[in-house]
Amino acid sequence: WTLKRNASIPAQWEIKTAQLQKHSNIRVLDVREKYEWARSAVPGSQQVSMFRLKNELRDKKQPVAVFCETGHRSAFWVKKLRAEGFYNVFSVRGGWLDWK
Repeated sequence: WTLKRNASIPAQWEIKTAQLQKHSNIRVLDVREKYEWARSAVPGSQQVSMFRLKNELRDKKQPVAVFCETGHRSAFWVKKLRAEGFYNVFSVRGGWLDWK
């Protein structure tokens, strides 16, 4: 897979940070680099390399929110994962910049 900037996805594949904070049953995966995550992690999130993301997901039914710094990397990966049958995967709109 080649990472493309500004991967657009349908709005229903996104979740806003306010929505994410209300749902404790959603697994939160941070695809930022380790140094980004170490600097500022979302409470309860798990840092996962973008290229190992698919390997981290075993249950296609489990709700998962993927985020990065701005939302571009997460949108790209959500698009790819949904194409492979992971229909409960969402990109956090605005990423870390919107969270803080």
